[in-house]
Amino acid sequence: MTQAISVITKDYALLASDRRLTLGEGPRRGEITDDDTCKLVSLCNTCGIGYSGLAHFEGSPTHEWIAKTLASEGCTDALRASQILKERTTRIFATLKLGTKIRQEFLIAGWGLFRELPGLHPFMRLVSNIRDGSGKALSQPADSFASLLKVLVNEEPLFCRSIGQPVTKLRGQQLLRNLQRLVSREIGPRAALRLLVDEIVNTSLVEKNSAVGSKILGFCIPKSSIQRQIETGRSVMLAAQPNNNAVTFTYFEPGFSELKQYGPTFVCGASAYTDVTTENDPSRDFQSSQLKILSMPKKLDK
Repeated sequence: MTQAISVITKDYALLASDRRLTLGEGPRRGEITDDDTCKLVSLCNTCGIGYSGLAHFEGSPTHEWIAKTLASEGCTDALRASQILKERTTRIFATLKLGTKIRQEFLIAGWGLFRELPGLHPFMRLVSNIRDGSGKALSQPADSFASLLKVLVNEEPLFCRSIGQPVTKLRGQQLLRNLQRLVSREIGPRAALRLLVDEIVNTSLVEKNSAVGSKILGFCIPKSSIQRQIETGRSVMLAAQPNNNAVTFTYFEPGFSELKQYGPTFVCGASAYTDVTTENDPSRDFQSSQLKILSMPKKLDK
């Protein structure tokens, strides 16, 4: 189990997730196997993908499987990503031989162009086996997956959704009220991401839910960065606190130094990499990174 929470507004999209893995089957069910696993994937820095459910697919950690699967199809947009994830997980779940039905969801949040709407719009897309095509909750997980789309339009101030461990009704209402206050006062994404992080920390430490960790990765995608990417064809993802100008990721842990950050797995087209670690040197205003390559475009024969 995990807890991932996302919010979209007219100015930014945010996604936050804990990093704990627990066993879901067998006599050791619920036992913590790792407390620092990536559960977020950046798709071309235009949207983020979080997941809840199986920790491994086809022999790979789920975040790496998402990136490699999308890279194998040269995927660059959320609609195609949701189609690929829906088709592949439905096929895989049809062959699984597990003692219990597994709840599996992928939450995609970011920015897109829609045929019926002018300009960029924030959206969320949910690929789930615990909801039907209309969004209604199922009594038990299905073998097939549904894909649900929410686009923020007109005067809607925000939309928020969580997957994995549910947010309690009262806490969810409080979170929405606090987010609405921030949006109405045009307070930036940094404070909003802090609310999402605090909610996951509350689930882990205050409610003492052992399936949710207190180490959290946050991902911010502001509208201005996507507009600039469309205009210039260039994009960058920085290890920094959220702002309205650049795509950023931020690692949260009690007592953690901001000089070292752990980022989301990344995929765009045929390129994919993971285990992103950055180190900041304030004395030189310099940031270095290291990563593991999962997939690279094939060289064309001359």
